Amino acid sequence: MNKFTHFFAFVISIISVTAQVGIGTTNPEGFLDLTSNTNGVLLPRVSLTNLTSELPIVNPQLGSIPVSTLVFHDGSNGIESGFYYWTSNGWRVLQSGENNNWNLLGNSGTDSSVNFLGTTDQQDLVIKTTNFERARVTSAGNIGIGTSIPVSLLQVTGSSSGLPIVYAIQNSATSGSHAVKGEGVEGPTNGYLGVQGDNDFDTTTWNILGREVGVLGISEGQTATDNVGVMGLSNGIGVMGGSIANLGIYGFSTSSHGIFSSTSAANVQGLYAYNYNTQGTGILGVGNNTMGQYLTLGSGGAFTGTTAGLVSLAKTDVTGNGIITSGSNKGWWTLANGSGVAATGFYGVYGRSEDANGAGIIGQNTSTGWTGDFQGPMRAGISTADRHDFYGWWQSGSASDDHRINPASGNWGYIGDSSYYWYYMYSNNYINVSRRETKREIQPIANNEMMEQVLMFDLDQIQPSFYKYNCESDSFTSGNEAKFRPNKHLGVILDEAPDYLKDNTLSGIDIYAISVMALAAAKYNRKKIQRVEKTISDFGVVTTSASSVFIPFHTEFRKEKSDHVPVITVTSLHPKSSLYIAEITDEGFRVVSENQSSLSLNWIAMAKVKTSISTSEAEINAYKLSNQLTVSNTSKELVTQWAASEKAQSENDKSLRSPAKISKAIPYEKSNVTTSALPKVSQTEQKK
Repeated sequence: MNKFTHFFAFVISIISVTAQVGIGTTNPEGFLDLTSNTNGVLLPRVSLTNLTSELPIVNPQLGSIPVSTLVFHDGSNGIESGFYYWTSNGWRVLQSGENNNWNLLGNSGTDSSVNFLGTTDQQDLVIKTTNFERARVTSAGNIGIGTSIPVSLLQVTGSSSGLPIVYAIQNSATSGSHAVKGEGVEGPTNGYLGVQGDNDFDTTTWNILGREVGVLGISEGQTATDNVGVMGLSNGIGVMGGSIANLGIYGFSTSSHGIFSSTSAANVQGLYAYNYNTQGTGILGVGNNTMGQYLTLGSGGAFTGTTAGLVSLAKTDVTGNGIITSGSNKGWWTLANGSGVAATGFYGVYGRSEDANGAGIIGQNTSTGWTGDFQGPMRAGISTADRHDFYGWWQSGSASDDHRINPASGNWGYIGDSSYYWYYMYSNNYINVSRRETKREIQPIANNEMMEQVLMFDLDQIQPSFYKYNCESDSFTSGNEAKFRPNKHLGVILDEAPDYLKDNTLSGIDIYAISVMALAAAKYNRKKIQRVEKTISDFGVVTTSASSVFIPFHTEFRKEKSDHVPVITVTSLHPKSSLYIAEITDEGFRVVSENQSSLSLNWIAMAKVKTSISTSEAEINAYKLSNQLTVSNTSKELVTQWAASEKAQSENDKSLRSPAKISKAIPYEKSNVTTSALPKVSQTEQKK
């Protein structure tokens, strides 16, 4: 053996005898005592792969490395350098002093810019009680309570029977104090929330439509009656929302009410919304998943929906009004017998439709089945140039039949006037109520020869003319297409027409009158024609080898002359022939030659007859009846009875009144809108 071998044998013998080892000392005071004034101890220097793996350290006896194995990590692999010892759960770093520890009784002398509680690597910070995780701060910075995978900066998850998950109490009475305050930083497109409350919430189904929302409360449970997104109960204000630039309160529900507000006190509001801006809107209501529409000049409420923008019912009081609304700083009017809408303002009701199949205003009378009935006074249009004033009743019919515009009283009313007249009017029929009982001083023209002469004289003075109106265009111009007219009109000029063809202002032609004038002129001419005698004739050339010949009349001549005896002239084509007429009948005549055995002649027969009607009155009436040119007595009776019943129905049931009577029937109620605190809500009301 050499000296080195002898030394280790000696050391081993010492360890075996004393169970203590001393290096640099002969009097070891422990199992191993290393003593030096100039040198230190170098432990194994390694590169740990991560804090949960034993590698690269191995047990030479195989198996897991023993707990308390101590190494020095060199700072690689993103792990801070230092002394690490192995536990059953991984490597833990040795702290280099008492001041670096967080003590159970608190710490002093800390510097918030340097000292912190947490991790320096990509690991979560976990807080436990009774060895169960209660909170976690992820390496990404999200804080989770009741969850180990928070997806937001703060996420609280759990169940608490009979208690809220988050319960915030503000005891300060200082103005501006809040139990919970949520602010969302304004975003460019997606929208940001201050506070969001969810129940069975699916983040893929909700779209806040680019809004910045202070509080978002959502409940999507299976039972519509016990799910509330946001609920506020107070003896003052249950829920109050304010915004200087967007929405104060926004409520949404998939199966129940977006916003539900109730009160049991008198003379207060179940829901009160006020916009302090002079162009603001108090309430914006949107239904049917549509975008909201509102007036830029502001309004009390603006409602939009594909089925109905606003539904309002007055069900208890028979004199109740579904909606009472007032604008232009006016008081309101209500109908004593109730109405769907009682509207007052510079425009009582303003309706507008931008759909080809839509309607600005629609009304319905269920007792008659008519939809779209309106009673005057009514003004359609805004400016003086395009407005139309109406006093009466606009009445629709079932399907496309029986639409009517009825005047406020019988026998009087206008559609347009001499100043504001229509450019075109299309119709299948224009019917003049020409009943005898509606007229007076009736004078038939046919029985008055002087009237006939006046009529024919004026007819000669009238000059039918071709013309165009000043408003019409000769070219197809954009914006004026409806008035492009390449063809001329045919009509009568006003100053060339007699006064009885004009209206009561002498400013227009009565089309019905001018057509009757033509009828009267036609009757006059026909009467004159019937008195005229006319001459009819028949002629021909005859050549025969006989000395006598019978010449028949043509059929048309024979028919027209009837029993009139014609005058016949016969001329021989032989210079020395002597002829005479031996016989004249209804069918023709016979010519005889006195000195020739053959005949060659020409002839002419003439008769003077009066024109007359050959068809009897009975034949004419029968033809008219069979071709629906006249109405049978049975049909006349049916139509007469129906017209009488319609008239009685209009007068007795529809309660059509003049504008003066309508005004007297509407009581005036002064507007008295006041603000007041909401009453305390009872326990019963809270349960409701």
